[in-house]
Amino acid sequence: MSNVGSGASQVLPMGASLLAEDSIIMEQPEIHLYPEAQSSLANLILNASKARKLQIVIKSLSKYLLRRLQNRVAKGKDCANDLTIYSSKIRNGLAQFQNLELNKWGEIVNRPKNIFGDEVGEVSAIMKEGVTRKAGSLVYD
Repeated sequence: MSNVGSGASQVLPMGASLLAEDSIIMEQPEIHLYPEAQSSLANLILNASKARKLQIVIKSLSKYLLRRLQNRVAKGKDCANDLTIYSSKIRNGLAQFQNLELNKWGEIVNRPKNIFGDEVGEVSAIMKEGVTRKAGSLVYD
């Protein structure tokens, strides 16, 4: 265990809990895990939940965990009705929760604007700047 990262040492107790407990509450189980490991963790949690009929409550900031949930619903591996997903924000000093509704294709029907920032805008800006800078650096002979 001394040669593995802190993420692995956090996942092992979670795995044991998924095998032994009846209901589980996890706070940021994805912390210290690489994106692909976060997605795999979502698979582990969903598979254990289905196999053992567990109720699992997770507080997470991971878009990779959410995307894997959406992916599995889209593929028909899991039913959107079996998942309840909330988004929260602070307004006037109070936490407000919104139930995010998944359809059978894994899409968030009532997706809050910029829930994970503006990914599309960021990629678009990167591409635009790249094209502009490349065009400006072209040397014509």
